[in-house]
Amino acid sequence: MAGTTAYAIVSDGCSTGGNTDVGSRLVALSVASVIKKICARVENNHLLEDIKIRQRAVLAGAKEILGLSEEDLYATCVHACLSENGGYVSVLGDGVVVFAYRSGEMEIIQYDWTDNMPYYPAYKEEGEMAFITSHGGDMNGLRVKEERFVCDKNGIWTAGKIREISLREGMEGIILPLSKEIIDEISFVALFSDGVTQVEKTEIISAVRRCTSYKNIRGAFAKRRMINAIKEMQKEGCCPMDDIACAVISLEREEVCHDNN
Repeated sequence: MAGTTAYAIVSDGCSTGGNTDVGSRLVALSVASVIKKICARVENNHLLEDIKIRQRAVLAGAKEILGLSEEDLYATCVHACLSENGGYVSVLGDGVVVFAYRSGEMEIIQYDWTDNMPYYPAYKEEGEMAFITSHGGDMNGLRVKEERFVCDKNGIWTAGKIREISLREGMEGIILPLSKEIIDEISFVALFSDGVTQVEKTEIISAVRRCTSYKNIRGAFAKRRMINAIKEMQKEGCCPMDDIACAVISLEREEVCHDNN
C-alpha cells in the first residue's frame, strides 16, 4: 500500500424518509471529497472532524439549493479509510463491518440502535435535540448495541460478543482504529448497510459469508458477488427484506482494489 490511501463508504437512506437516495449520495460524496483533499495534502490529523464539518456544509447547502427537506437527508454513514501507516472504520448510524484476515479468520461486527432509531449526520442541522429526546434524553444512556461474531482459523464461529454503547458515542461516531500491524494482516474490509441482517430465514453470518465469498478481485468483484448471492438466496426463498448496500477494500500484497455496490 505504499503511497496509497484506500477508502470505502456505505450510506443507507431511512426507509420512512423522503428522497433519501439523494441524501445518501450527498453524505457519501461529502466524505469522499474530504478524504481525497486531505490525503492529497498528507495532513490527516483532523480528518474525521473535517468530514463532519464538510458534511454539515454539504447537507445544509443542498437543502437550500435543491429545495430538499430534512427528511430527504436522513441517511447513515459507515466508512473505512486505510493507508500504509494505519487507518480506521467510522460508524454513524447502523450497519455491519467485516474484517477478513490472511490467516483465514474473519470478524463480523453489527451495530443496532435501540428501537431501530439510528443517528443520521443530517440531524446536526435541525433534528438533534428531538433525536436526543426520542432516545430518553440521557447522553450517557446505552442506546447502541455492538455485536461481534468471530471465526477462527479452523472455520469455527463463536457466539456474538455484545458491547453496549452510549448515546453520546453513537452520535459522535463509533471509531474502530486500525494500526499498521493490523492492516498488514487484513485480506479485505467490507462494509454493509443493515439490509444484510434482514434476509429471510438467514442468519447474519450466513448472509455475510455468501456476499463476500469472492472468487477473485478483478473488476466489479463486490457487485458480481452481491448479485449472485441475492439470486441464490431468492431461489432458496430467502429474500432480502431491505436494500443491501456494500463497499469493499481488498488488500493484496502488490495492489489495493476497492469496489462499491
